[in-house]
Amino acid sequence: MKEITGIYGTAKVFSDVIDTRAEEQILELMNQPFMENAHVRMMPDVHAGTGCTVGTTLRILKDSVEITKLIKPLYNFKASEDGYHRKDRNG
Repeated sequence: MKEITGIYGTAKVFSDVIDTRAEEQILELMNQPFMENAHVRMMPDVHAGTGCTVGTTLRILKDSVEITKLIKPLYNFKASEDGYHRKDRNG
C-alpha cells in the first residue's frame, strides 16, 4: 500500500505501483480545501482520468453546498437536476 499526502489529507492507494499522472491527480485532489478530514482510498487498479482518477472512493465530511462552491471552478462543472456534469461534455 502507498500513501499520498497533500495539504489537506492523505489518500491510501491499495497498490505499490501507480502511474505518474494518476499520482499527480491524487496529490492535486488532496491539496483541495474540501478534502480536509475526508477518507480517501484508491483501488489497486487506479489510473488517470479526466479531472480525477478512475478508482477513487471517498467520504467527504463537509456540507454539500460548500463542496459545490469549491469544486465547480476546479473542474468546470454545471448544476443540473440529475447531478453535476462537465460543461465540455454535456453542454
